[in-house]
Amino acid sequence: MVRPAGTSGLLIVRCVALTHRAPSPRGVRVIVQRWKSGGVHLPWRRKRVYNRPTENMTMTTQNKPLTGVKVLDMTRVLAGPYTTMLFTDLGAEVLKVEMPGLGDDSRHFGPFKNGRSLYFVSINRGKKSITLNLKTEKGKEILRTLVKEYDILVENFRPGVMEKLGLGYEELREINPRLIYGVSSGYGHSGPESRKPA
Repeated sequence: MVRPAGTSGLLIVRCVALTHRAPSPRGVRVIVQRWKSGGVHLPWRRKRVYNRPTENMTMTTQNKPLTGVKVLDMTRVLAGPYTTMLFTDLGAEVLKVEMPGLGDDSRHFGPFKNGRSLYFVSINRGKKSITLNLKTEKGKEILRTLVKEYDILVENFRPGVMEKLGLGYEELREINPRLIYGVSSGYGHSGPESRKPA
């Protein structure tokens, strides 16, 4: 607190006025205090008091920042699925594309409960899921159709795999010019070790 001009030694203050406004929709109360010291009024002080979360503060699907964004998740194991899980937490609609028969590798990682991998569930919550065999023309055509409707595609194959399938960024942006194409790999996408599996 700033000491008023002309005062010295111990500063003793007492509250002489107190007003407060009702909680706002965000659950914030503004308390305005006026303090007095030895006949000298000090400036008004404003204090924000944050209430416990209320119904109005609860984030719903409608008011999350990525509501309306559609993401194609072609990732597996950990880094990619964790990334796309954050998209779901922020309100995006995420469709996970998995291999027929096996699904994401992490479906087979323990621990298990009721026959389901808790590892898999922990980083794939909130997602929808389909299987596509991208080694067949039918599977590739289905993916190309989906790309037309989605905003973001995320994949974590070894560099060059999607290009070999004819589904790399250059090919997919011809279908959807506004597509955001995200990639993750163990050793980057350039350099002598980029093609190594992680």
